[in-house]
Amino acid sequence: MQDLPENILKYVNNKKFKTDDIGLSTSTVYIFDDVVLKVENNIAHAYNTVLIMKWLKGKIPIPNVICHEIYNNKSYLLMSKINGKMACDNYYLENSEMLLDILSNALKLYWSIDITDCPVIKDIDTKLKEARMRIENNQIDRDAFNLEEFKNPEELLLWLENNKPEYEPVLSHGDFCLPNILLDGDKINGFIDLGDAGVSDKWYDITLCYCSLKNNFNGTFGGKVYHNFDPNMLFKVLAIEPNYKKLKYFMLLEELN
Repeated sequence: MQDLPENILKYVNNKKFKTDDIGLSTSTVYIFDDVVLKVENNIAHAYNTVLIMKWLKGKIPIPNVICHEIYNNKSYLLMSKINGKMACDNYYLENSEMLLDILSNALKLYWSIDITDCPVIKDIDTKLKEARMRIENNQIDRDAFNLEEFKNPEELLLWLENNKPEYEPVLSHGDFCLPNILLDGDKINGFIDLGDAGVSDKWYDITLCYCSLKNNFNGTFGGKVYHNFDPNMLFKVLAIEPNYKKLKYFMLLEELN
């Protein structure tokens, strides 16, 4: 932790921390008492993260950007720390009605934001281009690709390109999963992991939320099964009809993420 940019080191030098690198293939997150430091190799992605976080400031509860430095071909992003329990905490999984109300309010908060001057676009075409780049750069885990409908990632991408759904642009978190929402009681303290936030389709966040609910309640994540929960209840609290065609589309798109 001593090999840090000077502007970062002055905030964290000699402070205790823990490391959180779950699910972050090219990033490491250092969590201190009052700040969080994200170190990643994808500098272009980091610039987008800082750009959208600065634009979101004051619009929704997110960490403040304290300092961002590029040093030794890595990005160092220092942010304020948001405290609270993750939405996947047992307390919320055991109080599913409260959790669904919170998630509904959170999604509607994003949809209420004016996207006219949003500096980051993550529409379907952009996501498909990113997926094609990952395939061409051999960044897809082909061993884990196991879909009956498609022989390989290339075939899936072709289907996605030829079956794009109607586009409903809103502000999207980009990774609307339970661990990225920090709560205190029934209040939202803030949202984290905003590197993929921007203007995207309304059903993209719904799909990620739906899958996160399903996998947390059925024991895929955490190991504990919470019975008598149906992720389709999300549509009821949102007061919308489920669009299973779009859910399937974005689930398949996530296979190339």
